[in-house]
Amino acid sequence: EKLDIPYKLHPILGGFTRSINTIAGGVKTNVVPDFCVATIDMRTVPGQGHSTILRQIEAVIQGLSRKAPDFKAKVKAINDHSSVETSPAEPVLQKFSTIVGEMTGQKVVFKGANYFSDAVGFLPVLKVPLILFGPGEPGLAHQPNENVEVSKLVEAARIYAVTAARLLN
Repeated sequence: EKLDIPYKLHPILGGFTRSINTIAGGVKTNVVPDFCVATIDMRTVPGQGHSTILRQIEAVIQGLSRKAPDFKAKVKAINDHSSVETSPAEPVLQKFSTIVGEMTGQKVVFKGANYFSDAVGFLPVLKVPLILFGPGEPGLAHQPNENVEVSKLVEAARIYAVTAARLLN
């Protein structure tokens, strides 16, 4: 957390985040471990260079190795995708917003999602506007009690069908 990784606050996605999510090492409780593996989940925002971040971490490792010659470490990206975005001004997003408003009576508020989606693979290749939309509470995603209200599921299915029909018309 003390490593200063620069970023500019994004108006929709917010800021850069990082967290150590797994740490593992050793083979048995009564044996001093000879290794440790930690995974760090970093969620970047547009404008951040992943290779720059990796070089910063490698510089920290080199500094630690100079202070403690027996210290050895390496860093590698295991799921390296840049953040993606679609402008809320895109005509398809505006049309979708209108449809959702008509069907729910609620005004659409465009927000960013700081979680992984397949968009990171599709958007750079297809270069088409992207909408992430669905029922359920994002805070429950991937939790043991993940669920969705049936009424919200039905509402989302109706919105998908109407949107497809109008966009294909």
